[in-house]
Amino acid sequence: MTDQSRLAKFHTGDLVMYGGFVYILDHNSGKDDCHIKRFEVLFPVPERFLRKLTFAEFAWFRNPVTGHMNCGKTRGFMAITIHIAALIVFGCGFTVDGPWKIAPFAIGAGVLVIFWIGTYKNFTGKWV
Repeated sequence: MTDQSRLAKFHTGDLVMYGGFVYILDHNSGKDDCHIKRFEVLFPVPERFLRKLTFAEFAWFRNPVTGHMNCGKTRGFMAITIHIAALIVFGCGFTVDGPWKIAPFAIGAGVLVIFWIGTYKNFTGKWV
C-alpha cells in the first residue's frame, strides 16, 4: 500500500536517471507509479527507482526528447563551439604584446567561467 499523504519527490518536466539513461518525468502524483518519457515512449516506473541527475551527468547528457547531446540546457554543438572560441581567444593572448596582453586571457577565461556558472545555476534551478 502506498503512502497517500506524502508529496511527490519529482515534478513534471524534471530530468531523472533510471537504468543509466536520462528520462524526462511526464507524470508523478506521488501516489502511483511515475511516468517517464524517452523519445516519445512512456514507461511507468515506481518513484523509488528514480533519482535526480548529478551535476556531472547534467553537464553532458543525451536529451530524452530530441536525442541531441546537451551541456546543461545548451545544445552540445553550441557548447563545443563556445569552448573552442573561448580557447582561441585565450590562445591569442600569447601573440599580443604590451599592456593589453592580459585582455585575451581575461576574455577567454571569462567566457568559460560565465558559461559554467550559468550551467550550474540551470542545474540548481536558479536560472531557467
